[in-house]
Amino acid sequence: MTSIVDIFVGLLLAVVILALVARRLSLPYPIFFVLGGLALSLIPKLLEVRLDPQLVFEFFLPPLLFPAALFTSWRDFRANLRPITLLAVGLVLFTTGAVALLAHYFMGLPLAAGWSPTASPCLPSSPALFHSRRQAAILSS
Repeated sequence: MTSIVDIFVGLLLAVVILALVARRLSLPYPIFFVLGGLALSLIPKLLEVRLDPQLVFEFFLPPLLFPAALFTSWRDFRANLRPITLLAVGLVLFTTGAVALLAHYFMGLPLAAGWSPTASPCLPSSPALFHSRRQAAILSS
């Protein structure tokens, strides 16, 4: 029988490998994490891992959000506050609504099921991938 420690170490190893590949390719690491999770979910007879949502919010989400907050240019943030706010609120509401409608239509879930906090920071890790400094400031904030 596989212990929780073995599962944790295996998942941690997968995260490290995916992060290294993402860095090597200069692509956003959260995308690789999602693709890696999808690949793991498609492996037959793999153990089912269930995580408490509180555990995810307390231990896994902060390391994803902290670097973005630490390296934010507050001058650029203030200069672009209006588009940042519109993107943060408007696009999140639009995307959440689209997910809710698709989940309701294709899976028969109640519309409220789509309105859960599922946002993940998925931005390019290299500033060279942005078209301009303004775009980098808006999307990173």
